[in-house]
Amino acid sequence: MGRAVPPGRCSRVSYGTTGFPVVPFHLEASKYWALGSWDRTQIPKPFSTVALVVGAPIEVPADATDATIEAKRFQVEEALLALERRTAALLAQAPPLIPDSQS
Repeated sequence: MGRAVPPGRCSRVSYGTTGFPVVPFHLEASKYWALGSWDRTQIPKPFSTVALVVGAPIEVPADATDATIEAKRFQVEEALLALERRTAALLAQAPPLIPDSQS
């Protein structure tokens, strides 16, 4: 946890011109391969448990100033961190798909 959303991900192109809200979501797998990208993209391994949480849409005005875009970037970052914590909590509660065998 604790990764930041790079400013380039929240530019005027990605926020201010589409007219659609930003919908934050986070998917976390119990077992995964992690890529070395800024967001540490995860690829779930076969038979892992996956938790998916979707946050509230974040509206960005089409005429947003640079300051507004930065504020929305921070709002997206905070939402993603909260969603990451929620998926981790869900995985911690999930029963194993295949119980440990008793020898």
